[in-house]
Amino acid sequence: MPQDLLRQIGFSRVESKIYLYLLKVGPQPTSVISTNLGINRTTAYQITKQLVEKGILHTTQKHGINHLNPLNPHELISYIELEEKEVLKTYEKTKLELIRAIDKLKDISIKQDVSPKIRVYQGKGGLKQAYIDTLSSQGPLLAYSNFQSMHAALPGFFPEYYTLRAGKKIPAFCLCPDNHESRERSKSNKKELRETVLVPEKQFTFSPELIIYNDKVIIMSWEEKTATIIESEDIANLHRRIFQLTWNHAKLITNQLLDTTTLFAKK
Repeated sequence: MPQDLLRQIGFSRVESKIYLYLLKVGPQPTSVISTNLGINRTTAYQITKQLVEKGILHTTQKHGINHLNPLNPHELISYIELEEKEVLKTYEKTKLELIRAIDKLKDISIKQDVSPKIRVYQGKGGLKQAYIDTLSSQGPLLAYSNFQSMHAALPGFFPEYYTLRAGKKIPAFCLCPDNHESRERSKSNKKELRETVLVPEKQFTFSPELIIYNDKVIIMSWEEKTATIIESEDIANLHRRIFQLTWNHAKLITNQLLDTTTLFAKK
C-alpha cells in the first residue's frame, strides 16, 4: 500500500523500495542498501544520487562514511505542495490519500532518538527541501538573505514558498543587501509577513544565506547548491543573539531601534 502511494506521487519502483527500506532500518551507506535490497551497486548509486538531488534523501557522515537518511513522512506533504502547480493539480487526489496514510508510514519508520545533528542537502531539490524545513518553525525566521542570489538559484520557487510561510503565520526578519531585487521584494513585505532591513551591498552581500529558526541554523550556498542544517540549541541561540545585535545596529543607523528581545525569541 505505501509503495503504491509513493509510485502515484512520482517515485519509481526502485526509488520507493529504497525510501521505504531506509524508513524501516534508518541511515545506511549506499553499499549496504545495494546488498540488502539486491540492487546492482551502480544502479543504487545512481538512484540514491537522484533522490538526494530531489531532497527525498540527505546525507550524514558516520565514521567517515556517507549514510543516507530518508525524508520524514510528514514532510512528503510539503514536498508535494512545492512542486510545480500543474503537477500539484494532477496529484491533488493522491495528496489527500497520502495524508490519510501518514500514520501507516510512521508505523514502519524506525523509532530512534538519534536523529542527525547535521544534515546536508545537495542540488536544487535539496535546496528546496531545506527551505521546506523552515516551514516547521514555531517562531520567526531570522535571516541574512540575498533575494537576488536566492531567486536566481531557484527560479519560480520562492513566490510559492512565501505564500505557504505567510499562510502558516511564520514571520521573517531579513537583513538584505541594498539592491534592486531587495527593494522590489520589500514592497510585498506586509503580504508575505516579512520585515527587511537593507544594508550597503558593497560591504554586506549575505551569500551564502543563513537562517535561524527553532533550534536550527541553515547555511545555504547558492553557488555550490548545498544546504547544511545544524540542529543545536546552543548554536541556534548564539546566532539568534548575534542576529539581534546586528539587526539593532542596522536599525540604529536608520533611527529605527527597537527592543527585539521578545520579538526574536524562540517560541
